[in-house]
Amino acid sequence: MKVSPKKVKMLREERGWSQEHLAEISGLSYRTIQRIEKEGHCSLESKMAVASAFLVSPIELADEYNEEIGSGRIQWGAISGVILCVLLVFMALVFGGGVSMVVDAQSLIIAVLLPISLSMISHGYHLTWQALKLLAWLFYEPKKSQKIHLSLPVLRKLITYAYSAGIAGALLAVLSSVNFFHEMDKFQFVSSIQVALLPIIYSVLLAELLLRPMHHKICGLLLAKANP
Repeated sequence: MKVSPKKVKMLREERGWSQEHLAEISGLSYRTIQRIEKEGHCSLESKMAVASAFLVSPIELADEYNEEIGSGRIQWGAISGVILCVLLVFMALVFGGGVSMVVDAQSLIIAVLLPISLSMISHGYHLTWQALKLLAWLFYEPKKSQKIHLSLPVLRKLITYAYSAGIAGALLAVLSSVNFFHEMDKFQFVSSIQVALLPIIYSVLLAELLLRPMHHKICGLLLAKANP
């Protein structure tokens, strides 16, 4: 089987792993990892093991990404999908007790801005901004855009940071509730717990309804072009 040595090395370094650590995580030998990064040849089992270690699809390791993607067309299918997702979430909120119960500006700010801030720390302003601009691709693909693959590591990190932000926001809300626990009645305490869960809810929606579909879309375009 053929894999891209450059891509395997990029995924490894993105995570801060040594070749020895990748070998340990994937269950392969150190020499096998060295050979993969040098020659790009491996067995199907080794390819699956490396892909599993990186939590990516095996096809993402196959070839180099094409430098130009984008059809220059409005993405009506994606627009319809986004509208349907919004409607389903709204219906779930209405039937679950009302929209007002899950609206909290502070939680929303933490869930959105904290992942962006963490990405700016790890990737810098430019790469973070380039990755965020890709969200517009859900609705319209610019024609023949170049080097879009450079945003894939940032999108993956943003997904991770989104969950981190949700957990951090929930813990902060719980600590705040504990400080005022002795002043609360039962109803107020239950309400405070609901508010504490909101950062996690917002983070999951951000990661799974926006960032991950965007990552999958870009990967699909890059691989479809590179493997016609």
